Amino acid sequence: MLDAISRQVIAIALQEDIGHQDVTSALVPKDRRGDATIVAKSELVLAGNEAFIEVYHQLDPRSRCTSYILKGRGCLPRQCWAECPARRGPCSPANGPP
Repeated sequence: MLDAISRQVIAIALQEDIGHQDVTSALVPKDRRGDATIVAKSELVLAGNEAFIEVYHQLDPRSRCTSYILKGRGCLPRQCWAECPARRGPCSPANGPP
């Protein structure tokens, strides 16, 4: 769980991108929802997954993100570590890893 200051920093960063119509945020219409499947490009130790999930929650409080790997744990190349919003996508446990 993120502390109040971290949540506020994320809110400010989102406001900067969305409020000023950053080039990348302008690519997606405001009425559209997007799904994300996060896959490791190379071997890594996961950090920041709470912040990642908070971004999605602030954009849409109804979103349900699932992190399959805990902070501080290793992740292999091409391994899915999160999905947002949670749905029975290609990495969900019922379907196994890609």
